[in-house]
Formats: sequence, structure tokens, C-alpha cells
Amino acid sequence: MKDLTLFWFRRDLRLSDNIALTIASQHVNSAAIYIYDPEIILNSDFSYLHFDFIHDSLIELDKAFSQKGSHLNIYHNRSVDVLKTIQHQYSIKRLISHQQTGNWVQFNQDKQLSDYCKKNGIEWLEFQSNGVIRDLKDRDGWSKRWNSDMKKKLLSVPDI
Repeated sequence: MKDLTLFWFRRDLRLSDNIALTIASQHVNSAAIYIYDPEIILNSDFSYLHFDFIHDSLIELDKAFSQKGSHLNIYHNRSVDVLKTIQHQYSIKRLISHQQTGNWVQFNQDKQLSDYCKKNGIEWLEFQSNGVIRDLKDRDGWSKRWNSDMKKKLLSVPDI
């Protein structure tokens, strides 16, 4: 089995100015996935307006991948179960995504996914995609760091 790099579209459903996708696209054996996770979709704070937005965005992303002779892989299952299925078929070397900032369900899900990755030798690279900076002890310096990030040059669409 070849080592696989997975790029996981989560909330950030765009091709341009996407550092995580850019990094993932630099690996020869890579694949892009999106997971419709029932733990998130069936949660009381999930809106079907959000579902419609995701669906429409994925249609556009899939078109963009198809135009480049590539494919966006879409799954309907618990995120950890999807990773287990893919890991069974391939050898996942790294998982690349944006950091999630959401509710308690997503927080616990990310802890479970992190444990799974560690136990299976999968490097999980998460990139910040908004103004929320995880694990800050206080807010000192937050504004300076955020402003520095906002001044960075926008990234073009990578070779998908």
C-alpha cells in the first residue's frame, strides 16, 4: 500500500487561499475528502440551511476537481469510522485539515480523532482558518498575531 495524504474539507469549503489544501496538494499520493458526519448533522444546533450551503458548496468543489481530472471523495458516516475505512484500504500517512472551532460534539470528536491518529501513526496537521486561536492562556498578543495573519499574501488555487 502506498502512503496516502488525506486532505479533509471541514468547514472551510474553498480552493483558493487554503493553506491546508495547498500543503496537501504538494504530496504525490493525496486525496480530498468531505464527511457528512451524523453526529454533527443530527445535533440540535445544526441547521438544514447550513446543510444546503454545504451541499451546494460540495457540488461546486466536485466540479472544480473534475475539471482538473481529479475527484472529491464524499462520505456519509462518523468521521472516525470513515478514517478507519480508508486506513483499511490504504496506508494514511498524514491527515491535513483546518482546525475546528465549534460545539462540544465537535470538540469531543476531534479528541477521538486525534487519539485514533496517534494510535495509528497518522500525522494530523491542522491549520488555523479563522480568528480563533486554540489553547491561548490569555488574550495578550492575539490582535497582533491576527493582524499579522491577515496581512499575508492570498494563496492561489493549488494543483488539485
